[in-house]
Amino acid sequence: MLRCAAMSMSIVRMLERQADTDADAPLFTFVTEDAPQAEWTRLTRGEVLTKSLEVAGGLRAAGLGPGDRLVMLCHNEPAFLPVWLGALAIGVVPVPLNTSFRGASLERLVTRAEPKAVVASPDLIDAVAHGAPLAFDTSAAGLREFVSAGDTAAVEIVDPPPGTLATIMFTSGTTGLSKGVMWTHEYLLGMTDSARAVLGHGPDDVAFTVLPLFHSQALAVTSLTALVVGGEAVIAPRFSASRFWQQVTESRATLTYMIGSIPQILWTQPPSEWDRAHRLRGAEVIPPPAGSYHAFEGRFNLRMAELYGMTDIGIPIGIPYGERRSGSCGRELDDWECVLVDDHDVPAPEGTVGELVIRPRRPWIMPLGYWRDPEATASVWRNLWFHTGDLLRRDEEGWFTFVDRKRDAIRRAGENISSTEVEDVLLAHPAVREAAVFGVAAEMGEQEVMAAVVLEQSQDVEPYELVAHCEKDLPYFAVPRFYDFLDALPRTENEKVRKQPLRELGITATTVDTGSRSRTHLDG
Repeated sequence: MLRCAAMSMSIVRMLERQADTDADAPLFTFVTEDAPQAEWTRLTRGEVLTKSLEVAGGLRAAGLGPGDRLVMLCHNEPAFLPVWLGALAIGVVPVPLNTSFRGASLERLVTRAEPKAVVASPDLIDAVAHGAPLAFDTSAAGLREFVSAGDTAAVEIVDPPPGTLATIMFTSGTTGLSKGVMWTHEYLLGMTDSARAVLGHGPDDVAFTVLPLFHSQALAVTSLTALVVGGEAVIAPRFSASRFWQQVTESRATLTYMIGSIPQILWTQPPSEWDRAHRLRGAEVIPPPAGSYHAFEGRFNLRMAELYGMTDIGIPIGIPYGERRSGSCGRELDDWECVLVDDHDVPAPEGTVGELVIRPRRPWIMPLGYWRDPEATASVWRNLWFHTGDLLRRDEEGWFTFVDRKRDAIRRAGENISSTEVEDVLLAHPAVREAAVFGVAAEMGEQEVMAAVVLEQSQDVEPYELVAHCEKDLPYFAVPRFYDFLDALPRTENEKVRKQPLRELGITATTVDTGSRSRTHLDG
């Protein structure tokens, strides 16, 4: 059902309404690392509203107003959301940055954001404050000093049109340089609507996340959805494989989120008393451990939810709450139009692989483009469609299955190879903990398949054993020729594998070449 954009209420107005309904209801709880549950920091709706308006007053007194940017370099900490919401309250545009950035990469993002002020966690303020017109940190003393100059009573919450720029979220950089995605106020609400459609997120739910708040999942899908529906969000400082299920249990969570390598890491952990002690009714798991969908649900006593989403667009595809479709990322959601096309933007026949292109059915639900990057914006918007760069397959009933990133797909022996499918086969080997598959230049053109592999602790395996393992379940042209054994794969903060550094490294002195394979090689 389409929302009338003119009737949409801003996120801050929704917070105000929730606080009026029950100011003492818990809204955001922050897990204190290595501390008992009693020492976690809990913020009620009323406290979040008060703190947000105090920040708004401080920003206003410092001369910030609608459209000015506030760069945020903050950990998952109690100050994050009040600062972010306080900026929105007066039309200031918060720009959360990945806390892993340092030096030239951080300077590049800050310069591009053109901030009027920066705010950072105490241990990060020195990295970002240099040259900023105004800088303050999120320590109790730092915030107290900053907000003391403001007048909360004088703060007037702005009511922006739904297509107004709300926040700038930089992409994780898995496929290149990070780009600043310009989210509208309606985009924020659209993300919460999609989360509710897929997870059934309601007022009785407690949503637990270990992902960083500078990431769309933790900020929009978890925290803002809890705010909108009147539920509670519990936010851990970071992912811990050994403490994850204990934290889920102690938080009383009913929903949680596992993306990137988190599901596979949890699946390979030894069984624990905490595995089934929780009260989860659902979990967003993207992607599920290869070949272990139902076993994963059974071991951890939960029901998985799957969807397709990007910081750049939102969530256009998901399995509607209450429905099941193992192996699929879902159907087109109500607010979206989704089509698969070939390299010439011609619709692909049903059942074949094509690039997913999307456009909205609801006004202003899409971002406004990439901040200060018209070339990047134009490159993805072609023929009135946003090109995701992802390859999917759609069946006759409208269910989509993710195949691969378009740039991760490999071309060998005249055949297209899904790196995801090869990775799934490698991960089925008991000695393999993690795997990333990518293409490297071949001597005769096209590409050869290369695998970067991380082994389980105390495990050892010969590359030729992996070749034999792959040959049982893959066509000859998809079996990796080159293998590198690594201690860890390069990752983003939200646990996505970064293949670009692996491609750039390519074949090295430590790479094992198992020889080229052909149909003749196997038949012989």
